[in-house]
Amino acid sequence: MASVWRRKGPDGKPSGNWLVSYFDHTGKRRERSTGTMVKRAAERIASKWEADAQLRKEGVIDHMQDRYAQANRVPIAEHVEAYIAHCKHVGEGASLRTKRNDLERYVQDTGISRLSDMNAETLSKHMWRMREFGMKRSPVNRIRRHAGLAPATVNNIRRHVISFANWCVKTDRLRKNPLKSVGKLDQRKEKRHERRPFTDGELARLMAVAEVNGRKPWYMTALLAGLRKSDLARLCWGDIDFDAKTITITEGKAKRTDVVPLHPQLEDELRRLRDEKLPHPGAKVFGGVDTRTWRRDFLLAGIAREEQVVDEDGQQVMVQKRRRQWRLNSRGEERLLWTLVEEPLTRIVTDDEEGRVVDFHALRMTVGDLARSGRRAAPARPANHATRRLPRDVAALHRARVDRHGRGVEQTSRP
Repeated sequence: MASVWRRKGPDGKPSGNWLVSYFDHTGKRRERSTGTMVKRAAERIASKWEADAQLRKEGVIDHMQDRYAQANRVPIAEHVEAYIAHCKHVGEGASLRTKRNDLERYVQDTGISRLSDMNAETLSKHMWRMREFGMKRSPVNRIRRHAGLAPATVNNIRRHVISFANWCVKTDRLRKNPLKSVGKLDQRKEKRHERRPFTDGELARLMAVAEVNGRKPWYMTALLAGLRKSDLARLCWGDIDFDAKTITITEGKAKRTDVVPLHPQLEDELRRLRDEKLPHPGAKVFGGVDTRTWRRDFLLAGIAREEQVVDEDGQQVMVQKRRRQWRLNSRGEERLLWTLVEEPLTRIVTDDEEGRVVDFHALRMTVGDLARSGRRAAPARPANHATRRLPRDVAALHRARVDRHGRGVEQTSRP
């Protein structure tokens, strides 16, 4: 039986709104304010709350509706922050920034403020806007031929938004995912980023530049073991077994453990590096190498080229940079001083005349290309692939290269 009462004020007399004490559907005692100072109205409210609790206890009313309604009263930005914190807790740190940006862009573009505002129509319209107009781009990216985003990029945005909705369902914030009916875009009609493997000359020049800069073991491990850049950053000396001639990759892109054969050339290079450093087994094999570093190495090796950045009107983008120049100081003496100089903005591009890209990740493609062509001893297969089969577009590229060079069909068959 619910009871109603009022708290006593400083003068010892009851004051304020009437309060209700009752047992909910789980058997816990609840105390709530009725929001009224009329006792008869407070008793009617108490009777209604008690009756609702009894209906929920008997299963006539779904008690999860209260949880959904409570979650819907919270702004969607707080749910996004909770989802990002969950992803960080489960170890998805590599894609947190992209997920956060995609979700915040979806919320801002569609103008939704609550979870109940998410539906298939809002996501479809957002995907269409990203496909047609893209996002706000920096001057460096304005040189691209296409204004909108590629279908693969739009599909990644869709995947992040649907994953967020699935997480809301698992955590009892939504009853069901309202975005499941939104389909993917066809990525085969427009593929803007086509990689190609390295040639023998490019590999030779890259290794020559890397040996001067001290990064030859890093490139050789990516080439002969087929590791991604993230795998190289996590690789420790304890993961390399020189006796068994294997490299163990843990917590990779596929979230599993892979064992990769250690190529003889790579073994010699890593042994030399180990003898120089004498590291602890838990120490990292390689330091952090960012995208700007390998792009500069590609530029020095003649694989990439540097070009000037232009805006949407075709004009050169100028930036101010600090340079040291011989100038007269306040006393009339000539000194080497820091000055601001206006220079054209440039960027390093890695695509060839046919529009194909050769970047750091293309070293993994070169692994399969070397194994098929028979030009050298076959290196290890790329790590973290669920099957031994190369992607369809990569396999087609290999067959085209083989036919162009006049090799037999037997050499192009899958191992």
